[in-house]
Amino acid sequence: MREAYRQILQETGDPDFAKAVATYLAFGLDFLLNNTSVLCSWHVTGEKMRSTFAGHHLHMVWDYAEVNPFSEATGNWQAGVEWVIRYLTRESRIPQTGSVHLGSAAALPFPEKFFDAVVIDPPYADNVPYADLSDFFYVWLRRTIGDLYPEAFATPLVPKDEEAVVNPARFGGGK
Repeated sequence: MREAYRQILQETGDPDFAKAVATYLAFGLDFLLNNTSVLCSWHVTGEKMRSTFAGHHLHMVWDYAEVNPFSEATGNWQAGVEWVIRYLTRESRIPQTGSVHLGSAAALPFPEKFFDAVVIDPPYADNVPYADLSDFFYVWLRRTIGDLYPEAFATPLVPKDEEAVVNPARFGGGK
């Protein structure tokens, strides 16, 4: 991704375009990683790969399956790139632009009554350890495009101190 960024920047002179392409390539790599880790298994009835995140957890797989990332099998590199292209094509039809802000839902950087509603995914107690699951992708995104987004990848792992989860392992036996 870094080399792609440098080459695109050199050829176009447009840092925003180079950053966007490198970011989309990193998303394609994340798709590939989700389908080629040792946490993947074989979906017997579908006769295809089952991704790393077949559920809301990272589970041990004793008989993991492997896929050649350059084959035509499920979860290959080309499928990852095509997935990103499909998403971009679909979302580019939306006339409004969105904005993303990095921060805590408990301290929104907006004035009072700015929003009609703020909708967040509840933490589901100990069912979904979001920050732990996010680390799977975060570490690779940090390595591939972290220098393009230093504010988003300032820490080695996803910050977990403010996460509202029940996790005795993280909190010294407490919740």
